[in-house]
Amino acid sequence: MAILLPRSKGGRSWSSWHCLPVVEEEPATTAWFALRLGPRRYGIFDAFPDEAGRQAHLAGRVAAALMEKAGELLAKPPVIEKVDVLAAKLPA
Repeated sequence: MAILLPRSKGGRSWSSWHCLPVVEEEPATTAWFALRLGPRRYGIFDAFPDEAGRQAHLAGRVAAALMEKAGELLAKPPVIEKVDVLAAKLPA
């Protein structure tokens, strides 16, 4: 899992940059959510079947596109935290 917690620049909507079509092309990204955490705080939660899938995502087109737009959209550089799910309830 990876969580990205950027803070958008004033007057700029993070939603102006959409990466869902790129993520849909990643077979190892099994779940992906764009989150609004507050008026100017956003995050991404994504899930992978293994570490190789996570690394492929973090080294892929979405991460590259985000870093390219970071200075334009974010008040400070993004923070990527790797987390492991300890418990979950998923649909059957």
